[in-house]
Amino acid sequence: MVRVYETWRENVGVHTDCAAIQWKASQKKDRRHIRSENSEDALTWQTFRSLEAAGLLDQFVAELLGLVDHYSAYYWQRSCNQYEIDPTVDRVLAEVEPYHRQHGRQHTETDLMLRGERTLIVAEIKLGYRKHRITGWCQAKNSPIVDDYEPHARQFVTDAMRWKQTVARFAQLYKNLFVGRRLSELWSAADRPLELHLLTVVNGATQEKKPDGTVWTYRDEFETFRQSTMFPQDALHLLTWQQVRDWILTQRAAELGFVQDRLVRHPLL
Repeated sequence: MVRVYETWRENVGVHTDCAAIQWKASQKKDRRHIRSENSEDALTWQTFRSLEAAGLLDQFVAELLGLVDHYSAYYWQRSCNQYEIDPTVDRVLAEVEPYHRQHGRQHTETDLMLRGERTLIVAEIKLGYRKHRITGWCQAKNSPIVDDYEPHARQFVTDAMRWKQTVARFAQLYKNLFVGRRLSELWSAADRPLELHLLTVVNGATQEKKPDGTVWTYRDEFETFRQSTMFPQDALHLLTWQQVRDWILTQRAAELGFVQDRLVRHPLL
């Protein structure tokens, strides 16, 4: 039985006065989901906003990803105190997804971005059940891959003839790359280009049992994604929530008390 709290503030628990989480909680498609203890959005906010408040984002990235920089965080494409989408991100979405803008369709919504002085990390975050099909990055069946993506896909996909099939399987990862590439160009300083990195955070406990008895994990699926792309391999990163939890439990900052408890008690982890 999944616990669903009476209000989103009860579930989220920390930094609930920030504009970004208030925006997320106001969205019709998210109102029930963000009250659930299994909410990816709630856990993303609890974890990374707490790290940001504790001044530990830079250390977290340096120790787990090996990238040394000074980062500011964007949650669902807005800083913690922004209610409206960041205007540069909005401009990029209109460029990358003109079909969506013209037809009132939902744009790509990056779960987390870490904007540094030398690097830009776009992050896609998943929290799957322990026994579940590994389909978390697939394009929804009722939302086809439109032709507008082709010029962007050809910069990344190894098999250009099958770009639609490849992007459909790994849609959320590729679309983050499409948006991130353009943002890295616009946010680069004249004398210092931003190097783009892609991060995905997944549940390391999630397993899909195949008909032949073998087990498939998010790490296996990510390795298949790696083989599909020309993007630099050292700029593709996967972390499990278990790795994130173990690192956070080594820290003694008071701001992390709530999220440490949530990560230890989380029913899916």
